[in-house]
Amino acid sequence: MFAQDAEEEEGHSLEQTIGIATRETLRGIKRFVRQIYWSLTRVAARWQRWLRRLAPFVPIVAVAALADRGLLLAWRDQGLRVLTTYVPLMLYVYLRLLFTPRVRMAGKIALALALAYALIRHDLITDRLPIPGYLDDAVLIVAATRFFLYTCPEELVSSFAQQAISWRRRMRTLQRARPR
Repeated sequence: MFAQDAEEEEGHSLEQTIGIATRETLRGIKRFVRQIYWSLTRVAARWQRWLRRLAPFVPIVAVAALADRGLLLAWRDQGLRVLTTYVPLMLYVYLRLLFTPRVRMAGKIALALALAYALIRHDLITDRLPIPGYLDDAVLIVAATRFFLYTCPEELVSSFAQQAISWRRRMRTLQRARPR
């Protein structure tokens, strides 16, 4: 393409030919960057809408996981410090269980369906009402998380919990050893 342009305009010097080729290349790169930017902004807008709809359910999922009697007893004894240690560990264990093939699909599907139901606006009690609208979603998510944990093998849950605890200990040791 560039050689053909150079042949058509025999009056151009080598520098002018290189300049024309450089401009065309830069225009192509600029067009490509604009297309990528446009695509990424559309994707970001779409994800932002989904995340905005999902935001009210993050505390519900956390409460569902925290509805454990053992945790409530620990919370009563140690206070809010339990939340700062338990919630990240709990999320780690849940995510590992969710992506492990040894866990039955029924629990994973129930959890996915409960979250999908929570995202749908037209459900049993409309989500436009602040508290009652999320009530059916919260009950369904709590039930799905309990069912999900029920379908997980206990030794697998214990193994992931031990890994999370040992990771937490290693991180504390590293933080203490780091010079300030």
